[in-house]
Amino acid sequence: MPTTKSRIFVTVTDEQDELLDELSSLQGRSKASYLVELLEGAQPLLQALLPVLRAHRDTIESQPAAIRDTIARVLTGLDKGLEQIDLLQHLADKIGREEPRSAPSGARAPRGSSPRIVTRGSATADHEPEGGSKQQHQGPRNG
Repeated sequence: MPTTKSRIFVTVTDEQDELLDELSSLQGRSKASYLVELLEGAQPLLQALLPVLRAHRDTIESQPAAIRDTIARVLTGLDKGLEQIDLLQHLADKIGREEPRSAPSGARAPRGSSPRIVTRGSATADHEPEGGSKQQHQGPRNG
């Protein structure tokens, strides 16, 4: 009676063929029975490997799209950054062409001038504590 099982053709080396020939003649089994037995023993491992290989395949197949999306986001960000750089360059050029103006009142003192002394917590240099005289900051107290 013909079998309903699938058949496959396996190519083996000369050494493997000789081994299967000798085993077959010594035990009265077919060469194919040894291969089937080996596959049955390896089947749990192969079945456990299958989802890993599928996940890997799915990752490989989805990578080109993910890479394209990432590159598109990076390029969009670069375009926005370049636009901002262009704007800053334009503003810098415009500022560089303007005539210098006199400093408005309340502007920072020129370099090299003495800083104003501010009493801690007063928020201004002109604050007079209740004792009546201005105080100068003397730094942190020791002990």
